[in-house]
Amino acid sequence: MIRRTAVGLGGTLVFAVLAASVVLQGPRLGRLIEGALPPNQGKMHIGGVTWHLRALVDLITDAPSPIAVDDLQIVDPEGTVVLDVPHLDANVRLRDAQSRLTLAVRILAR
Repeated sequence: MIRRTAVGLGGTLVFAVLAASVVLQGPRLGRLIEGALPPNQGKMHIGGVTWHLRALVDLITDAPSPIAVDDLQIVDPEGTVVLDVPHLDANVRLRDAQSRLTLAVRILAR
């Protein structure tokens, strides 16, 4: 009985992770992140975010995980574009991002 429950929970977890790796990609994840950001005077637009399944291992080990952000734009309160990046590759420590204490990003390219 316990073995079946453990296998069922493990299978559900694997399915949820695989589904998230397909569903939470690109523009959908960009909109989700935009909506989760606290309100501020300006505006941030994230066109899309791409991540890999490796991020789950990186979350456990606290290693930097590679992500790609497309169409990142920051606009100040007066409507002036202060940052406009078509594509950004970065390594993000997901524990830091998850806890909202710090966001350690190393820019790799572009």
